[in-house]
Amino acid sequence: AIPGMMIVGLSVATAAGSSNKWPIRAPHADKVPASFDCEMRKAAYDYGRKLLPRLGSFESLYYALGLNGPGCTAPMRGADATSPFQPEPAPSGSIFVSPAGDDEGAGTEATPLRSIQLACDRAAASAARTVVLRGGTHFLSSTITLNASHSNLRVMAHPGEVPVVSGGVELKVAWRPHDV
Repeated sequence: AIPGMMIVGLSVATAAGSSNKWPIRAPHADKVPASFDCEMRKAAYDYGRKLLPRLGSFESLYYALGLNGPGCTAPMRGADATSPFQPEPAPSGSIFVSPAGDDEGAGTEATPLRSIQLACDRAAASAARTVVLRGGTHFLSSTITLNASHSNLRVMAHPGEVPVVSGGVELKVAWRPHDV
């Protein structure tokens, strides 16, 4: 949480006035070389992209940090740019879960399970000890219960996908016009 606050703090500072150095109105601000200030903003941008790779070029952070101004310029890096962060592939033997899965399945990538609880229980008994959540919303019908047998269990997103685990109830409604 602290690194995220640092980025927000930097973006607020530079958005408030790009002529001010970070931190705003600090007694030592005039002693900070402009080149250092610029390099720190570039570092904050790179860190923000590593922290939230799903945002690609993270355009909002780029502009908030003032990296397009006359005093400090840096190229905006696209989602396809080389990044030190690369999604880790799922280990062999992982148990896969999909919102469209079936608990009668084997839990493989081709036949994923639907229940996160069942996947955790199966993974706890496997060598890989990894549950891979496929993209989409995983609605929970009950609390996931983990105990000592689940120690060192790893739950990860499928590379390149964004799973959401929800304690809400999926509504299946048939919308129709009313009083038209």
